[in-house]
Amino acid sequence: MGIIKAVNLIFDYIRHDEEEDKDEVSHALKGVSLDIKEGDFVAILGHNGSGKSTFAKLMNGILLPTDGTVYISFRGTDDTIIGWKEDFNLSNGIVPSHKRALEYLEIKGRYIQSMLRIGGHSKGGNLAMYAAMQCSDILQEKLLSVYDNDGPGFPEGFFSPGRVESVLPKVTRIIPEASVIGMLLSHQKDPRIIASTQKGILQHDAFTWEVMGPSFIEKESLTRRAAASDRSLHKWIDHMDEKQREHLIGELFSVLEATGADTISQIQEGGLKSLAAMVRQLDKLEPQSKAMVQELITGLFGSWLELLPLPELDKKRFLP
Repeated sequence: MGIIKAVNLIFDYIRHDEEEDKDEVSHALKGVSLDIKEGDFVAILGHNGSGKSTFAKLMNGILLPTDGTVYISFRGTDDTIIGWKEDFNLSNGIVPSHKRALEYLEIKGRYIQSMLRIGGHSKGGNLAMYAAMQCSDILQEKLLSVYDNDGPGFPEGFFSPGRVESVLPKVTRIIPEASVIGMLLSHQKDPRIIASTQKGILQHDAFTWEVMGPSFIEKESLTRRAAASDRSLHKWIDHMDEKQREHLIGELFSVLEATGADTISQIQEGGLKSLAAMVRQLDKLEPQSKAMVQELITGLFGSWLELLPLPELDKKRFLP
């Protein structure tokens, strides 16, 4: 889904008489649908009175649709190493973006008259879940659906059981079959697992998720390597306190940043050069940290490692 989407959008200008009854209805927009992707350049053309300004005001939240539901999307992180670090840092509880997401939903949601759907991808999915769990009872009644698209979870017991029970039936959780970010921490909702055109951690990019007709192509389970990665992540992160998790995450990303790459894709494109830089940084870590980070990197980059032109024994020596 793009950053701006409308499905059968309807807006009427309604003039009322002195008794506040409807006097005249002017249909400004009727059945407008479009999906604008990030980076697209789009021009909306039309004669005077065709609804161009009305549409722009609807997209900015200045006006509200006459009919249908409103979808509020929380922006997630991208393929950058900094973005992935943000996702991992969500394991340490509430961050400022959680509070801003809740505040935004409360402010916008109160004056929106229609029912609400909220969601997001990656960190955006986590923010949507937090806002849904923490919002007021008034907004709970207006909330139809929550979409968590490969977003990280929360520490165990983060939300009250009563609120979890009321919100969970509204949640749709979607992850690719090699999900990493979407398996972080605890999730109360079982996911729909879907196919992707990419391998390993690059499946986090939602534009690689496979679709047939109007639906995702679903899989029965995670890949074998993704399941192993999930076990490694939970083995280390779940049983640590906040300071220990912060230290481990810092060590992990010091190894990734040692490659000089800005994105996860660039690390993999760097091939043996990236691997050599990661190994040099691993050797600088304390023995206990090295063992933990080494296992995490093996889980995260296992699919990539298998494709490198190295003998099997050398691969195990670098990242056993």
